Amino acid sequence: MTVSNTQGQFDPYAVGFAEPTYCCKYFRGVTGAQGATGATGARGETGPQGEQGPQGPAGTPASVEILRTITGKPGSNAAVLNAGNDTNAELTFVIPAGAAGVRGATGPQGLPGIPGARGATGIGAAQVFGGLYNVSADSFKISADEIVTIKFSDVLPNFGILYDERHSIVTKENGVYEIHFTLRAEGRANGALHVGIANDGMLIPCTDIVKQVNCGDHFELHGKAFAEIGGGAHLHMILFTNQNVELSLHAGVNIMLTAKKIANRSLDARRD
Repeated sequence: MTVSNTQGQFDPYAVGFAEPTYCCKYFRGVTGAQGATGATGARGETGPQGEQGPQGPAGTPASVEILRTITGKPGSNAAVLNAGNDTNAELTFVIPAGAAGVRGATGPQGLPGIPGARGATGIGAAQVFGGLYNVSADSFKISADEIVTIKFSDVLPNFGILYDERHSIVTKENGVYEIHFTLRAEGRANGALHVGIANDGMLIPCTDIVKQVNCGDHFELHGKAFAEIGGGAHLHMILFTNQNVELSLHAGVNIMLTAKKIANRSLDARRD
């Protein structure tokens, strides 16, 4: 049977079809892949401030002591060394020295300074000195118990000392003097010769040197003594013997006597 629908729509019930009965059954499918993370949401409002917590226990008192600062080698690292502990620090700082800089140009010469005051005269400074010597050839005999005073041919530079006709050194100041004397000669007869220094005709005991002279012997005597001498004293070089002695002096420096003041006070005072 053919049915025409004049309204342009198909109606199954108009041709005698029974109304359909529906039966639905659901099946769970496989879980799909996770989707992409969504965009971050807007920040929420700040919550209310919480209550203040209880006060903590008191801390241990601390101390810091700076022991020293040390200069390290150029190019080394700076360091702080603690010889104490965390609460009682004892610190040493190590600061490296800087590298030497380039030497600068020499600056202009400065103006002369003001002369300082003259210092006091030091004890022992050789400010008083002088001497006599002989270069002439000569020969002489010394009889037993005779005292011969040497006469010199030349004088040395002097300061604070005078000469008495080249026979003696004349002191101008009191003090302790260092005395040197020399004799170079040849023996012409045998005998014991004494060489010494006299202060105004009195032998200074520590200057007495004894030499056994033999005929034909060339000898050289040197003496050195320290003596306290007063101002205005005459120092002579003397020769004497207890038997006859004959000497010959050759040309050149053959006799010398020098004196130098080394202190203003006596030797006994210096020992104190």
